[in-house]
Amino acid sequence: MYRLIEAGNQKNIQLRAIGGLAVRAHDKTHHPLFMREFADLDFVISKKQRRDFEQFMPEAGYVPDKQFNILNGDVRQLYFHKKTELKADIFVGNFEMCHKIPLETACQLMLSAFHWRNFFCPKFKSSNSIAKTCLILRPFC
Repeated sequence: MYRLIEAGNQKNIQLRAIGGLAVRAHDKTHHPLFMREFADLDFVISKKQRRDFEQFMPEAGYVPDKQFNILNGDVRQLYFHKKTELKADIFVGNFEMCHKIPLETACQLMLSAFHWRNFFCPKFKSSNSIAKTCLILRPFC
């Protein structure tokens, strides 16, 4: 995650980590709620940098999922690392799954993981079900 962010910075491409790894990177207490295996990297990029980003990823060692990216590339893209096959899930401008979260200005969002959890999952107040059931986002800035 850090290697890719730094390589992007060197090309003036702002990659912002979101999702589980971003939360874990900010969790200085190593709370058990956030301890789990991570299957992919999740990032958000600016819509304005989309074309530069698409050229950057192969240089960084990632292969695009061409069919997925052709169909969805204006809002979401997938890449796989050539050696490790680690998936990078890229959201362009916004995070949109079952609801839309504008992340174009991700670094201005400074809510803690606790606030995100309570905002998106007010029903779930206890234990590890929060991490598995709830979307937890925090930009890595």
